[in-house]
Amino acid sequence: MCNYIDMTDFYENDLDLLCGYVDGELSTVLNLINCDAKIEVFLWLGRIGTPYVACNDQTITQEKRLNILSEIDSRKVMLASKDVRFKDICENIKLYLRFDTSVYEKYTNIEYASCLELGNNSFLEAVLKQFIIAFENGYIDYKTEDSPYFSYYHMIQKAGNDFMGDISLILGYEMIEDSLYGSEKLQYFFPDNLLFLINDISLLKYETSVAKGRILICIDYLVDYQYLNIHIDSFYFGELKKVRKLLEITRQDLIMVVEGNKVIGFIVKERIHKISKGSSVLFEIDGPIEWTAFLISGDREKRYLIHNQRNKYMYEYQKIDKNDFIGLIQSALKHCDIDLIWNIVQCVINNSKHGAMIIFAENAEAEAERLQHSSFKIVPTALTPDIVKHITSIDGAILFDTQGVCYSIGVILDGIQTKECKENISNGARHNSAVRYLECNPHCVIIVISEDGDLKIFS
Repeated sequence: MCNYIDMTDFYENDLDLLCGYVDGELSTVLNLINCDAKIEVFLWLGRIGTPYVACNDQTITQEKRLNILSEIDSRKVMLASKDVRFKDICENIKLYLRFDTSVYEKYTNIEYASCLELGNNSFLEAVLKQFIIAFENGYIDYKTEDSPYFSYYHMIQKAGNDFMGDISLILGYEMIEDSLYGSEKLQYFFPDNLLFLINDISLLKYETSVAKGRILICIDYLVDYQYLNIHIDSFYFGELKKVRKLLEITRQDLIMVVEGNKVIGFIVKERIHKISKGSSVLFEIDGPIEWTAFLISGDREKRYLIHNQRNKYMYEYQKIDKNDFIGLIQSALKHCDIDLIWNIVQCVINNSKHGAMIIFAENAEAEAERLQHSSFKIVPTALTPDIVKHITSIDGAILFDTQGVCYSIGVILDGIQTKECKENISNGARHNSAVRYLECNPHCVIIVISEDGDLKIFS
């Protein structure tokens, strides 16, 4: 059934504007969950004759856009909305989101961990599906000029809850041997209450201590008991006070092991890949309703699934590796000393106590002059790492040129706010300052480093 959105004077350029707006809103949502996946946005105007397709990539020709949406590409994932009817012109608009299959690998595809049909293969997919629903219901409509940011948190929470249900499914089945039909796998126990159990455990105190520790949940009948370091008389995982008391034991190297719906013992973290013949999920609890879920499967490293911070679901900030960093910087800056830039950034990550912001600009000298009343302008100097780590003790950005020469410290950035400016109050002052500054100063790279050493690159 189609939804109706009231729009008048509709032309193809309106569709392009709507596409740009949808792309901006999607970027906001991805920022809220700390995800840097590149998503292609297409809007299909299903008119009689030749359809018109808007795209967030303006370099793609109209013919190519039509081919992309009509051809199957096994290397790409395509998610699509229902038809949305624009009643004044009796036209259907459809939203398509497309991304590379490698995104599933980066943000952990749990499909391979289960033979059951899952609603979402990753938290990212759950979020994108909720975003599509928001479009179908008219929450994303650039002509209303209303900011829907307040609803995105609820949307992401719904996506997180849905994905936790899918995590439950890969844990909550048991093997039933049937001589007539062969083996079948039937779900049980977890689909209804795994999320609530983890949250409730994280809320309980032991004496005066807040909950911190690790729980490994394995599929029933697939646990190899010989790898347990401590094997206890099992009890029901829903006995929360018992679970919470034993969680205190797991603050260091031990991990509580749950098989199906029973707590069975403890294992050292070096053995977690050996304990189960199937996939299992590790929950690292860091406080009241603060936990992270990891997928453990075979000999692979633990795979990041989702983080819950007081019912705000997200991914952890991705620490970029050197090759990816070099690629991003070299694509944004001309004739830069990439090794020196990398060393400066690593120095700040390792030594900054309160986070920092670094700017590498092609016009650093001119910008230092322009911003001299909102910064501490210095004699141009190639700073050593020992000096850089001390400069980050004060507020404001550090301004370098592309060769690593510093021109100003403690810089308070200016800029303008536009409709296209992807600011979001939830992202903090450094993030929004970087976005706003780039609106007027595109020939630079801004690196924002958080207190825990994670970074985001703006260019």
